[in-house]
Amino acid sequence: MENCPCGSLFPYNDCCALLIQGGGYADTAEDLMRSRYSAFVKKKWDYLARTSLHSSKSAEDYQQSSENTNWQRLEIHGSQGGNHDDAKGQIEFSAWYSDGKSEKVLREHSHFEKKEGRWYYDEQGSHTVTPSAKRAAPQKTVVRSDPKTGRNDPCPCQSGKKYKKCCGK
Repeated sequence: MENCPCGSLFPYNDCCALLIQGGGYADTAEDLMRSRYSAFVKKKWDYLARTSLHSSKSAEDYQQSSENTNWQRLEIHGSQGGNHDDAKGQIEFSAWYSDGKSEKVLREHSHFEKKEGRWYYDEQGSHTVTPSAKRAAPQKTVVRSDPKTGRNDPCPCQSGKKYKKCCGK
């Protein structure tokens, strides 16, 4: 059994295939984003059209725009919202692919919206973070020089208020 292209380490048939084949709906924005990536890999153009919000793209449009694309791997950098109880969510990710000539990476900040209990990709709200290029340079981890200010600590701006009531809002 093959692993799911979304990177979950679950078998494809137990993961994104269930959503793509209409056996259920994504619980979170990240689940939808992962299943859409898998749909690109598996060339399931109808699913991409069905799960798009504010898009005029048809299944044929998705097929034509990805005809010579070989998707290789997905990496999620972070998310905001998009949980089961949220109405909106954002996912930042990188997707590596080859166009037959060279390897490239698409880095996108995707927006998702829940309508009538179902998550949709919001193409109008989403944008590419960096242009396609060779592998993205790894980001450096930020190291604090001072300890993190706690919510109940005095505010570093010296206002005399607690951090949570001042700059920590």
